[in-house]
Amino acid sequence: MTDRIYCAGYTTQKVWQLDPVDLSKLAESDTYGGEIDALTADAVYIYCGGDVVGRVWQLDPADMSLVAESAYYGSILALTTDGVHIYCTGAPDADYPTVWQLDPTDMSLVTESIQYEGVLWALTEDGIYVYCGGSELQTVWQLDPTDMSLVTESIAYGGHVYALAADSAYIYCAGHTTRKVWQLDPADMSKGAESIDYGGYISDLMEDGIYVYCGGAITRKVWQLNPVDMSLIAESLDYGGTIYALAGDGTYVYCGGGTTQKLWQVDPADMSKVAESLDYGGVISVATSGPSGNGNGETAGPHLMACIVQNADGRMMVVPEWGDRSAWNVADYGERHASDWVAGDSHHPAVTLGSGSDLALALSGQELTLADVLTPAEHTAIGDGAPHHAAVTLAASAAVLLGLSGQELSLDTQTANTVLAGPASGTAAAPTFRAMVAGDLPIGAASDLTTRYEPLANGDGADPSLLFTPAGDCIMVEVAN
Repeated sequence: MTDRIYCAGYTTQKVWQLDPVDLSKLAESDTYGGEIDALTADAVYIYCGGDVVGRVWQLDPADMSLVAESAYYGSILALTTDGVHIYCTGAPDADYPTVWQLDPTDMSLVTESIQYEGVLWALTEDGIYVYCGGSELQTVWQLDPTDMSLVTESIAYGGHVYALAADSAYIYCAGHTTRKVWQLDPADMSKGAESIDYGGYISDLMEDGIYVYCGGAITRKVWQLNPVDMSLIAESLDYGGTIYALAGDGTYVYCGGGTTQKLWQVDPADMSKVAESLDYGGVISVATSGPSGNGNGETAGPHLMACIVQNADGRMMVVPEWGDRSAWNVADYGERHASDWVAGDSHHPAVTLGSGSDLALALSGQELTLADVLTPAEHTAIGDGAPHHAAVTLAASAAVLLGLSGQELSLDTQTANTVLAGPASGTAAAPTFRAMVAGDLPIGAASDLTTRYEPLANGDGADPSLLFTPAGDCIMVEVAN
């Protein structure tokens, strides 16, 4: 479960921090000064934006204080983050909107997309691209975050695109007029499956890695959809007002909106209501999950979260995600910063083999190899269809018993009336097949047979004509006269 749940909206115009255990309010931000229409979080901060103020606020979750803010961009209607940058968009005071890419270290503008030609209501990302959608064009754009260039776009949705979500396989969009959730293939932004008509415009979407969820007007329920074919699996109770906000924390689904003005906690197992927050005092327009902060109002870095970046000549390295990146320049890391990357540098302590490491492991510099394995040439010599291990051979002592053909073992044929045994006499040696001798018998030599049994004699009442006479190694039985 995520540390905290956050919600914001109209009238109250503050970001509330809620405890996911019981949805009690733990803290709140200062008043934003306008309706809050957008909310997102990274590993360190919470971000909000809206109208009137028209700036993205960066909030410290430890005490919900304002850390930094962006420049003015007009009405901010959507926010998202990919772990490297913050993205915002909406409706500027003049002209068409773009998607602005912001640096979370100081909330400065890094770059922006081309103009969309319509109000942009929705943003999402999938770890590779950033996606936006809105009115007029009513298409979903796929943007390259390296320069915010347009890669491709979907067909027109048929109404305002109000909501976007992404999982590991698809992009999902929904909104007005069409009132269905569309499944889009990020490979070419082609349309796949679609849900049934929600019955009212769809205000928000979210996914939890298993299902896709939507909510909106008129129906006023949270729908749980199967992402494979977009069929309806289950639905929540009627929220009592238009649902504008959806969020998830890996355990529960959260919804909020108008009229009821509370954040509901919904169990995805059966879509039942588990808990609810206090009345927000206005429409809850946005919600998200996020961190709780480190408890002291500071965000000293580097943090546990990190990102992998590629420098100009193609090498990869790991750098801290957010916070005071100067903290990365410590002795353990060779006083190197991301900007100091040069050929041959290592941005971590040297790799060493600990005591007790497998003897097959070998370390040369920072290169770890596995010894005692076949080389590519040896693999080629053996062939693709053969087992990739050294050829099996027979020791001389095993050859008396086994035969070998390729990789197949067999038993050799042997002469009749022979046994596999050690030497007939003398010192111990490897076994061979030979004829048995008296010494192989557990009772000793044949001449000892007479000593192994009680003497034979006539019992009481036996015929007196029977005689028992020892004769060498035998006992002879005779009938007298």
